Amino acid sequence: MKTLVIGDIHGCYDEMLQLIEKADMQPGDQIIAVGDIIDRGPKSKEAIQYFIEHKNAQSILGNHERKHIKGYRQAKIKSSKETNEHPPTFKLSMSQLIAKYQMGEEFYQHALDYMQTLPLYIELPDAYIFHGFFEPSIPLENQEEKTLVGVLSADFYLKNKYEEPWYSLYDGEKPAICGHID
Repeated sequence: MKTLVIGDIHGCYDEMLQLIEKADMQPGDQIIAVGDIIDRGPKSKEAIQYFIEHKNAQSILGNHERKHIKGYRQAKIKSSKETNEHPPTFKLSMSQLIAKYQMGEEFYQHALDYMQTLPLYIELPDAYIFHGFFEPSIPLENQEEKTLVGVLSADFYLKNKYEEPWYSLYDGEKPAICGHID
């Protein structure tokens, strides 16, 4: 059995399929996305649907999925506080609007449900996989969500605290496989 780890897909479904084909993945092989399955590319719906439907494919939470989840949760909180006199408003970012349009209302809700199940990291026998950053001297299971998913504020925090990029100080027990950008 082999494992294919794919970095930030960002809705580039056709390219993802080409990569899977080129890797000659067989039944029983594992596909892991490092997060950011959606946004930017033309086929976010197809990309996330692939991970929902294929039991050998899994993803971790990236900052783009986190952004959609946070927007959805904030809208739910806001709408629960409003009355019939003031219908709920749901402000979406441009990438959220595009993804929602691409996916359609019903599937977008299904995708949000799936995104809320994504883990912050996956531990393989020989590597850790997470999307964003890693704070030195803190065990993987104690890392903050915003750090592992690569939220911009975590990047600023780490650079200010350590004065070096996080990866130059990485001290995890296993090699790290991550996506995102620095």
